[in-house]
Amino acid sequence: MTVKEIIKKVTSDYELTENEFLKKSTSEFLLKRKSEIETDILGLLDKNRVSTLKELELLIEKDKGHPEWEDLISLENLYSRLKEIQNDIKSLS
Repeated sequence: MTVKEIIKKVTSDYELTENEFLKKSTSEFLLKRKSEIETDILGLLDKNRVSTLKELELLIEKDKGHPEWEDLISLENLYSRLKEIQNDIKSLS
């Protein structure tokens, strides 16, 4: 069965339009990705024994040789991506 055939069957079985199905599917994908990013963020915060991005920034400022600056960059990128995903989710609502 092709993807198009599966979509047609699912939309028929659940009485959805293709657009409704795509909207719901996209929303679920984004929510899953959001959860994965939040897990990555928590992992980096935990690794550095801080609870916020700001705390990590302060830690690095105090210790200029602090090797976790790469984690700071990763966190900033993750937070940026998280914001994009949240905006995409809002757009679907």
